[in-house]
Amino acid sequence: MDFYILPNGKGIFFDREIEESGGSFIRFEASDLRKTGTGVHAKVVLKLDDRLLTHNTFNIERDDERVRLTNSAYKILSGNQMLANLFTQGMLKHDMDLFCLHAYPQWIGQQRPTYMVPAGEREAPRFLINPLIIDGGGTILFGPPGMGKSYIAMAMAVSVDAGVNTIFDVDQANVLFVNLERSEESLQRRLLNINKGLGVKEDRPMLTLNARGKTFDDVADSLEETIRAEKVELVILDSISRAGMGDLNDNRPVNKIIDALNNSCNSWIGLAHAPRNDSNHVYGSIHFDAGADIVVKQISDQKERSLGVGLQITKVNDGSKKSPMVLVGFEFDEIGLTHIWKPTVSEFPELLSDIPRSTAELICTYLNDVTSASTNDIHQAINKDRSTISTILNNDPRFLSAGYRGKEKLYKLLDTAPSWVK
Repeated sequence: MDFYILPNGKGIFFDREIEESGGSFIRFEASDLRKTGTGVHAKVVLKLDDRLLTHNTFNIERDDERVRLTNSAYKILSGNQMLANLFTQGMLKHDMDLFCLHAYPQWIGQQRPTYMVPAGEREAPRFLINPLIIDGGGTILFGPPGMGKSYIAMAMAVSVDAGVNTIFDVDQANVLFVNLERSEESLQRRLLNINKGLGVKEDRPMLTLNARGKTFDDVADSLEETIRAEKVELVILDSISRAGMGDLNDNRPVNKIIDALNNSCNSWIGLAHAPRNDSNHVYGSIHFDAGADIVVKQISDQKERSLGVGLQITKVNDGSKKSPMVLVGFEFDEIGLTHIWKPTVSEFPELLSDIPRSTAELICTYLNDVTSASTNDIHQAINKDRSTISTILNNDPRFLSAGYRGKEKLYKLLDTAPSWVK
């Protein structure tokens, strides 16, 4: 028997050609293979060519279960008298027994360790959104409720799907947006506004699953075929709190959520809440942080008709945690979103207020906003030691002379933006 992996990677199959039939074959499939205290269980499917004969989920070590499945399949197969004469019920039962005997060892064998060859050369990882979403990894974006996470998520979705770099540094990929939070009508309005804000065609569609009131556990299986057929590379889930797999403070349900997201698509981003009265980590088990490749904290600064959002990496597996903060601005009117832009630090200064920064970084931030300034200007603005500021300005290659204001020497940035603000 030659066993092969199913196309979805979730099980194995074996084809038995029916001799003298002109190419017809019986396919035996086993998926969801798992060993329990009572034996090996699996979902077993029997097909004649591409036509379903029967299926069942059962303990494949029990003969009476295999007999029932074989009899059920043969009732349909025997409707074709020629095939029934060429492939008897006894032959079908014999192959069923052999398949079930070897299915689990073969499945486990496919998962044996192998010798891994290093990459041919050093190269940076690919990001779908640099530095927030890594190709082949998972990102969790967390923050307090009602502070713009869904707008950020949809702006990310449109940007990556359309390959638009208006706000984010993206590498184009097909995106599936999974909406478990809002009505379809609400999301349609947001999509129109975000399309306009990012400068793409207003009627450009977004591949979306609208399943308000359902959980990710409810819809995970149905996503599989869509992801494969549409060649989806990034799934965006709004939100993890709707996963429906158990208490988010327990380790086992959280691990199950991470496993489901990892199995859903090559790359994913899940929206999560921060605990009440603590905005510094994801609500729930520490295994959210452990399971994600990148964890991003959202900081928001609300003004009368605008919202500034800062995205700060707090954990990363493949790269440096010292990554730029990504800033996004949203403008609203009485109807909804009207404008999206990349703000400067001075427009929403509160976004950087809770991030520890060195004196050099504070100088960069200030000079980015004012273009040029003297040592005394900088001292008054950032309230740091004057001699320290002077030493940094004269020794850090990021700071250049910008002439004089009277007797005061002025300084400017080598670049027009601080290295940690994007």
